[in-house]
Amino acid sequence: MTAKEILLREAERLPEPLAREVLDFLVFLRERSGHETVGTTDDTLAYRIAHPWKVADFKPLSRDAAHER
Repeated sequence: MTAKEILLREAERLPEPLAREVLDFLVFLRERSGHETVGTTDDTLAYRIAHPWKVADFKPLSRDAAHER
């Protein structure tokens, strides 16, 4: 059995919250490697990081405020 087949089999067994985390990681890996990306949705962490201003109640922190946290 190939790694891809095992990955697909295991992905089918994941609960939705974990499946989203795996999807975020796959998007990260594809973008890092320079391959075309899978469609990111408003629900993924990768999308939120790339488009923070679209996240409800987003308020950017100053450098000092971020270090205080």
